Amino acid sequence: MSALPTSIIYTQNTTLLQRFSGFLHSRTLLQHVSEPEALDLVLHQNSSSLLFMDLCSPKSLRLIEETRATYSSVLIIALGEARSDPALRAATMDVYTVESPDPGRLRLQTLFDQAQSHQKLQNENRVLREALFAPATPQPEPPRETIVPSLHHFSRAFRRFDNVGEMLESIVEGVASCAKVSRVAVFALTSDEHYTF
Repeated sequence: MSALPTSIIYTQNTTLLQRFSGFLHSRTLLQHVSEPEALDLVLHQNSSSLLFMDLCSPKSLRLIEETRATYSSVLIIALGEARSDPALRAATMDVYTVESPDPGRLRLQTLFDQAQSHQKLQNENRVLREALFAPATPQPEPPRETIVPSLHHFSRAFRRFDNVGEMLESIVEGVASCAKVSRVAVFALTSDEHYTF
Protein backbone atom coordinates (compact mmCIF):
# COMPACT_ATOMS: atom_id res chain seq x y z
CA MET A 1 0.00 0.00 0.00
CA SER A 2 1.39 3.39 -0.93
CA ALA A 3 1.55 6.33 1.44
CA LEU A 4 -1.22 8.89 1.23
CA PRO A 5 -0.36 12.28 -0.26
CA THR A 6 -0.25 15.28 2.03
CA SER A 7 -2.76 18.08 1.56
CA ILE A 8 -2.98 21.35 3.46
CA ILE A 9 -6.07 23.18 4.66
CA TYR A 10 -5.83 26.80 5.77
CA THR A 11 -8.85 27.65 7.90
CA GLN A 12 -9.87 28.82 11.34
CA ASN A 13 -13.30 27.19 11.04
CA THR A 14 -13.30 23.98 13.11
CA THR A 15 -16.53 22.71 11.52
CA LEU A 16 -15.02 23.03 8.04
CA LEU A 17 -11.86 21.28 9.23
CA GLN A 18 -13.81 18.36 10.74
CA ARG A 19 -15.95 17.96 7.62
CA PHE A 20 -12.97 17.94 5.24
CA SER A 21 -10.93 15.64 7.51
CA GLY A 22 -13.81 13.16 7.65
CA PHE A 23 -14.53 13.23 3.92
CA LEU A 24 -10.88 12.90 2.84
CA HIS A 25 -9.45 10.64 5.57
CA SER A 26 -8.99 7.70 3.16
CA ARG A 27 -7.46 9.80 0.36
CA THR A 28 -4.99 12.21 1.96
CA LEU A 29 -3.20 13.24 5.12
CA LEU A 30 -4.82 16.61 5.76
CA GLN A 31 -2.50 19.02 7.54
CA HIS A 32 -4.27 21.92 9.26
CA VAL A 33 -2.83 25.44 9.30
CA SER A 34 -4.67 28.22 11.11
CA GLU A 35 -2.06 31.00 11.22
CA PRO A 36 -0.92 32.91 8.12
CA GLU A 37 2.70 32.91 9.31
CA ALA A 38 2.79 29.11 9.59
CA LEU A 39 1.52 28.51 6.06
CA ASP A 40 4.83 29.36 4.39
CA LEU A 41 6.72 26.86 6.55
CA VAL A 42 4.21 24.08 5.86
CA LEU A 43 4.25 24.82 2.11
CA HIS A 44 8.05 24.75 2.13
CA GLN A 45 7.93 21.25 3.62
CA ASN A 46 5.23 20.10 1.15
CA SER A 47 6.08 22.10 -1.96
CA SER A 48 4.05 19.95 -4.35
CA SER A 49 0.76 19.51 -2.55
CA LEU A 50 -2.89 20.47 -2.69
CA LEU A 51 -3.93 23.53 -0.67
CA PHE A 52 -7.51 24.15 0.44
CA MET A 53 -7.77 27.88 1.19
CA ASP A 54 -10.75 29.09 3.26
CA LEU A 55 -11.54 32.55 1.90
CA CYS A 56 -13.24 33.50 5.20
CA SER A 57 -9.91 33.18 7.03
CA PRO A 58 -7.80 36.31 7.49
CA LYS A 59 -5.32 37.31 4.76
CA SER A 60 -6.46 34.46 2.50
CA LEU A 61 -6.30 36.44 -0.77
CA ARG A 62 -2.84 37.78 0.03
CA LEU A 63 -1.71 34.24 0.90
CA ILE A 64 -3.01 32.97 -2.45
CA GLU A 65 -0.94 35.62 -4.26
CA GLU A 66 2.19 34.76 -2.26
CA THR A 67 1.69 31.03 -2.73
CA ARG A 68 1.23 31.37 -6.51
CA ALA A 69 4.41 33.47 -6.71
CA THR A 70 6.57 31.28 -4.47
CA TYR A 71 5.23 27.73 -4.90
CA SER A 72 4.01 27.36 -8.46
CA SER A 73 3.58 23.58 -8.15
CA VAL A 74 1.03 23.92 -5.32
CA LEU A 75 -2.54 23.48 -6.53
CA ILE A 76 -4.97 25.80 -4.73
CA ILE A 77 -8.66 25.11 -4.19
CA ALA A 78 -10.33 28.24 -2.82
CA LEU A 79 -13.30 27.67 -0.51
CA GLY A 80 -15.87 30.48 -0.62
CA GLU A 81 -19.48 31.24 -1.31
CA ALA A 82 -20.33 31.47 -5.00
CA ARG A 83 -20.35 35.00 -6.43
CA SER A 84 -18.99 36.54 -3.22
CA ASP A 85 -16.28 39.19 -3.60
CA PRO A 86 -13.45 37.00 -2.21
CA ALA A 87 -14.52 34.09 -4.43
CA LEU A 88 -14.62 36.29 -7.54
CA ARG A 89 -11.19 37.75 -6.76
CA ALA A 90 -9.76 34.29 -6.06
CA ALA A 91 -11.08 33.04 -9.41
CA THR A 92 -8.89 35.62 -11.17
CA MET A 93 -5.76 34.56 -9.24
CA ASP A 94 -4.92 31.33 -11.07
CA VAL A 95 -6.42 28.91 -8.55
CA TYR A 96 -7.49 25.42 -9.60
CA THR A 97 -11.12 26.07 -8.69
CA VAL A 98 -13.37 27.99 -6.32
CA GLU A 99 -15.61 25.60 -4.41
CA SER A 100 -18.34 25.97 -1.82
CA PRO A 101 -17.09 25.51 1.77
CA ASP A 102 -19.88 22.96 2.27
CA PRO A 103 -19.58 20.47 -0.61
CA GLY A 104 -21.04 17.02 -0.31
CA ARG A 105 -18.81 14.04 0.43
CA LEU A 106 -18.95 12.67 -3.12
CA ARG A 107 -18.38 16.11 -4.68
CA LEU A 108 -15.33 16.77 -2.46
CA GLN A 109 -13.79 13.34 -3.09
CA THR A 110 -14.30 13.69 -6.85
CA LEU A 111 -12.79 17.17 -6.79
CA PHE A 112 -9.81 15.89 -4.81
CA ASP A 113 -9.23 13.00 -7.24
CA GLN A 114 -9.41 15.34 -10.24
CA ALA A 115 -7.01 17.79 -8.60
CA GLN A 116 -4.54 14.98 -7.85
CA SER A 117 -4.70 13.81 -11.47
CA HIS A 118 -4.19 17.39 -12.68
CA GLN A 119 -1.21 17.84 -10.37
CA LYS A 120 0.35 14.56 -11.48
CA LEU A 121 -0.03 15.62 -15.12
CA GLN A 122 1.55 19.01 -14.37
CA ASN A 123 4.53 17.32 -12.71
CA GLU A 124 4.99 14.94 -15.65
CA ASN A 125 4.84 17.87 -18.09
CA ARG A 126 7.42 19.77 -16.05
CA VAL A 127 9.78 16.79 -16.05
CA LEU A 128 9.34 16.28 -19.80
CA ARG A 129 9.93 19.99 -20.47
CA GLU A 130 13.12 19.90 -18.40
CA ALA A 131 14.29 16.81 -20.28
CA LEU A 132 13.44 18.41 -23.62
CA PHE A 133 15.41 21.57 -22.97
CA ALA A 134 18.31 19.90 -21.17
CA PRO A 135 21.52 19.87 -23.20
CA ALA A 136 21.91 16.57 -24.99
CA THR A 137 24.81 14.51 -23.79
CA PRO A 138 26.58 12.73 -26.63
CA GLN A 139 26.77 8.98 -26.34
CA PRO A 140 30.38 7.88 -25.93
CA GLU A 141 31.74 5.71 -28.68
CA PRO A 142 32.69 2.19 -27.65
CA PRO A 143 36.42 1.71 -27.16
CA ARG A 144 38.24 0.55 -30.27
CA GLU A 145 39.55 -2.54 -28.47
CA THR A 146 36.05 -3.95 -28.05
CA ILE A 147 35.18 -3.70 -31.76
CA VAL A 148 35.69 -7.12 -33.29
CA PRO A 149 36.42 -6.88 -37.01
CA SER A 150 34.23 -8.82 -39.33
CA LEU A 151 36.43 -11.09 -41.41
CA HIS A 152 33.97 -12.08 -44.14
CA HIS A 153 35.31 -9.32 -46.45
CA PHE A 154 38.89 -10.38 -45.89
CA SER A 155 38.66 -13.68 -47.81
CA ARG A 156 38.59 -11.82 -51.14
CA ALA A 157 42.15 -10.67 -50.51
CA PHE A 158 43.57 -14.18 -50.80
CA ARG A 159 42.25 -15.03 -54.24
CA ARG A 160 44.87 -16.08 -56.73
CA PHE A 161 46.35 -13.14 -58.51
CA ASP A 162 48.86 -13.13 -61.36
CA ASN A 163 50.08 -9.71 -60.32
CA VAL A 164 51.62 -9.17 -56.85
CA GLY A 165 50.57 -5.49 -56.87
CA GLU A 166 46.92 -6.40 -57.38
CA MET A 167 47.14 -8.97 -54.60
CA LEU A 168 48.64 -6.41 -52.17
CA GLU A 169 45.98 -3.86 -53.15
CA SER A 170 43.26 -6.45 -52.50
CA ILE A 171 44.79 -7.27 -49.09
CA VAL A 172 44.92 -3.57 -48.19
CA GLU A 173 41.26 -3.11 -49.16
CA GLY A 174 40.26 -6.20 -47.14
CA VAL A 175 42.15 -4.98 -44.06
CA ALA A 176 40.63 -1.50 -44.40
CA SER A 177 37.07 -2.83 -44.64
CA CYS A 178 37.54 -5.29 -41.74
CA ALA A 179 39.18 -2.71 -39.48
CA LYS A 180 36.73 0.01 -40.60
CA VAL A 181 39.48 2.52 -41.23
CA SER A 182 40.02 4.81 -44.18
CA ARG A 183 43.76 4.26 -44.73
CA VAL A 184 45.93 1.16 -44.61
CA ALA A 185 49.55 0.84 -45.66
CA VAL A 186 51.60 -2.22 -46.56
CA PHE A 187 55.36 -2.09 -46.37
CA ALA A 188 57.36 -4.76 -48.17
CA LEU A 189 61.07 -5.49 -47.99
CA THR A 190 63.01 -6.92 -50.87
CA SER A 191 65.20 -9.94 -50.20
CA ASP A 192 68.44 -7.94 -50.18
CA GLU A 193 67.23 -5.46 -47.51
CA HIS A 194 67.44 -6.32 -43.82
CA TYR A 195 65.15 -4.75 -41.25
CA THR A 196 66.59 -4.29 -37.76
CA PHE A 197 64.86 -3.07 -34.62
